[in-house]
Amino acid sequence: MKEIKDCGIIDCFVKTPEILAFNHLQKNLPFPCFYHFVGQLELDTLDTQSHSSYIILGSASHITEKLIWHKRLAEFIHSKLKQNIPVLGICFGHQLMCDYFGCEVNYSNIEEIKATGPRKIIMNTNMVNDFNPTYTHWVSHSQKVHKLSTEMIQIGQSHHQLHGENLYDVVIHSQLPFIGTQLHPEMDLLNSKRVDREGHEISKQELNQIQNEGLDFIEHSFNYLIKNYLIKSDK
Repeated sequence: MKEIKDCGIIDCFVKTPEILAFNHLQKNLPFPCFYHFVGQLELDTLDTQSHSSYIILGSASHITEKLIWHKRLAEFIHSKLKQNIPVLGICFGHQLMCDYFGCEVNYSNIEEIKATGPRKIIMNTNMVNDFNPTYTHWVSHSQKVHKLSTEMIQIGQSHHQLHGENLYDVVIHSQLPFIGTQLHPEMDLLNSKRVDREGHEISKQELNQIQNEGLDFIEHSFNYLIKNYLIKSDK
């Protein structure tokens, strides 16, 4: 049976390293994690060290900037997917690969207002029964996927007071072992004060629950990819 032996955590934030997120994943995921900071043309460590899975984190960069390193990273991930290596794209990572596979990515609203706070995802469990019916994750983004290509399939959606329906908050590739989510299941939420849209402080208990649901989602994502892509490819 296929299994995840290790995971390359690809930090795309550019401005500062997302060390808190990496440490959180390294501490809580059931396999070793290795950190890679990318941006501009710095993909050297990815080229020299291979892993049995990858997670692409968020970024201060936007997909609509169409930077050279966006294309290089997407091509690198595509090469890994073609080798049957499972990948989870988070926020920017989700948008990056959706854009690469022909989806439409742009600002969430005309005003370009950033969405922040907790949000509940409703999963299509008729299609993917490896997941819980719902997850609540933290959200922090200005852009989102507006339209899917024929290669991508929607498996989870949400609603936001300002941004309306978010139909493509969780997607899979039809042929390759990729899952993308617009939300942030990887975040360490207990390191600082967090507030909701109305400015009310969120309790540590609620943040801990959101954090645990995020880790569950990551585990369920890789279990799904192993079961539905990797094992089937061996038959």
